[in-house]
Amino acid sequence: MIGVDTNVLVRFFVGDEKPQTLAAKTFMSERSADDPAFVGLLVIAELVWVLRKFYEVPKSNVLEMIEVLTSSPAIVVEREDLVVSAMHMARHPKADIADAIIALTAVGVGCSRVVTFDRPAAKHIPGMELLA
Repeated sequence: MIGVDTNVLVRFFVGDEKPQTLAAKTFMSERSADDPAFVGLLVIAELVWVLRKFYEVPKSNVLEMIEVLTSSPAIVVEREDLVVSAMHMARHPKADIADAIIALTAVGVGCSRVVTFDRPAAKHIPGMELLA
């Protein structure tokens, strides 16, 4: 198994730097169930942020990209069950996948809730609560 950094996935999905895109696509095409790529939770969160904020990719497209990662037998996603649950939460127009990952991770280790100043997250992500 080989870990993958966020920038490799950005090039794989966005394809904006020709040599790096070719290298990323080649690397990913060489992965298999016997020799998978590993994508960590932090990489998922960074990927979502970069795609949404820097490349202005619509959230629905970002969710499709994450779906590609979680459905491939050649890719191991850390806490895939949590990422899939976060994707379902993030389908709400006002919900963010990174906020959902934060809430699910915290609740999963026994936190009663996650406090935030992010009003949409507090309203739309179960387990998040506005810190007033």
